[in-house]
Amino acid sequence: MHVMITEDTFDIAKRLKQIDNNYILKFNLHKKQYEVFYKESDKHILQLVLPFKELDKRTIDYVNKTRVQNIEKLIKNIQKQNEKLEKDAQNKVQDQAKTQLSQMGKYIHRKADNYNINFENSYKTKWV
Repeated sequence: MHVMITEDTFDIAKRLKQIDNNYILKFNLHKKQYEVFYKESDKHILQLVLPFKELDKRTIDYVNKTRVQNIEKLIKNIQKQNEKLEKDAQNKVQDQAKTQLSQMGKYIHRKADNYNINFENSYKTKWV
């Protein structure tokens, strides 16, 4: 069940019409969320669900950002973000590896000074 929003405190419904005259703002009573629909002849097609509990400037920014006309820009932003996350993950793994190798080197260096290996007997098989 939806309630059509035509008037609100910040005139978000009217400002959506300025972006595209076919946009319709509705409130879904079951899910308790705002949804933007596109009016096409006699049908209303769901375009997006707003992630905000209130109607404010974020709504307009979100609608502008997610419009189909901005798909290439959106995809580029998503790709940039994914590349950054991947690079950060690789850097984290490299930092952990460096730390562990450094600790291993220190351990080996400390133990090598106090540990004598008898190389003559090291390759002989000991039978029990």
